[in-house]
Amino acid sequence: MVRNTLIFLLVCSSFLGCKIKEKPNFIRVDHIEVVEANSKQVILKADALFENLNHVGGTLQGDSIKVNINAIEVAHINSTPFKVPALDTFNVPFSVKIPTEKIYKNNNSLQTLIRGVFSKKFDVNFKGNILYSNFGFTYTYPLDETETVKIKF
Repeated sequence: MVRNTLIFLLVCSSFLGCKIKEKPNFIRVDHIEVVEANSKQVILKADALFENLNHVGGTLQGDSIKVNINAIEVAHINSTPFKVPALDTFNVPFSVKIPTEKIYKNNNSLQTLIRGVFSKKFDVNFKGNILYSNFGFTYTYPLDETETVKIKF
């Protein structure tokens, strides 16, 4: 009888002591950088930094993340599901290929075009949602991060 009670208490404390329904903490988008830039395309990458305090993992997935360069929408990112590690700080990598012509063709504003051509500095903005799910629990992280990057063609 005592043994059954101890086993029951151990099982209950294990389940009650584990964090399952808490969402990972979104810290920031980091390392927005140019991987490759040539006359045909620009490849950008970024890392979304998270901290998971849960004892279990889950999955994160980008959901229609828009990529804007100098306030002009140039691409969308739909990422594959990323497995979230338990009790860890981790990065979710994103990358996007943007045709070079979209960067310059969509810049109707002469000031924006001149700024980009001469300085080669562009404001890159990732805007959308990152979805977290585990055990039927889902949470949406709004994403709106901008960083100025230098693109050398």
